[in-house]
Amino acid sequence: MSEPLLRVRDLRVSLGHGRARTEILHGVSATVERGEIVGLIGETGSGKTTLARSVLGLNRVDSGSIELGNTDVTLIPPRRLRAFRAEGRAQYVFQDPLQSLDPALTAAESIAEGLRVRGLPAAEVDAAVRDGIELVGLDEALGSRLPAELSGGQRQRIAIARALVLEPDLLICDEPVSALDATNRIQVLELLAGLRSVRDLGMLFISHDLGSVAGITDRIIVLYRGTVVEEGPTAEVLVAPRHPYTQLLVGSAPTLAGEGSIDREKRAELRALLAAGTP
Repeated sequence: MSEPLLRVRDLRVSLGHGRARTEILHGVSATVERGEIVGLIGETGSGKTTLARSVLGLNRVDSGSIELGNTDVTLIPPRRLRAFRAEGRAQYVFQDPLQSLDPALTAAESIAEGLRVRGLPAAEVDAAVRDGIELVGLDEALGSRLPAELSGGQRQRIAIARALVLEPDLLICDEPVSALDATNRIQVLELLAGLRSVRDLGMLFISHDLGSVAGITDRIIVLYRGTVVEEGPTAEVLVAPRHPYTQLLVGSAPTLAGEGSIDREKRAELRALLAAGTP
């Protein structure tokens, strides 16, 4: 059996400065296989984005390891981290494309930016940009537009194309559809699901939306207060959650009737268990 594309082992990460540093991740372990989409879910502040940023070497790690292929990101010297990220082996798709795209650059220029940093010839860059725009299902003519001239769905597709032209092994999607309307949300999820088979990508899909997670992921990792409390195949975790926090999360998700599947009394019971420090 081949080694996972991404393997995180017993990761501890603190944020802040000096005595104000607070440990955010408490011994987190996780894997992503090539061609697999893994959902990372949890409440705000649970450590989802901290874990994702750590994979790119954007956070200082207290202990543990982050192996991307045969490279342990935690052992890369600080002076080499910029070069590592420029290699593009792991790429990040942010929540709000309007914030992540340079407002002064056209869509094509944004997609080309990373390729130009690599020093590729102009003709190769132009060809890669055209291929990237086509891959995400957009018309080439949109490449001449600024982000403000594009719809939310178009902007997020451009952000995905910008990541894909660098031919990453791992795509980290941090709430990639939460800023989109329902129609664009479905289209972008379908795009991401199709890309993993076309490119054999591994994806870490961060979301608080269980509907999106259910529709796209193969496996789920549940983070609660910086600790993995549950993981397993998506259907198994969502249909029969074991940990009280996962039960609360799943049971509180809106149904078609607009309410969660658990009543107020059960919700209070689960919250009491969590408050009591249930492991």
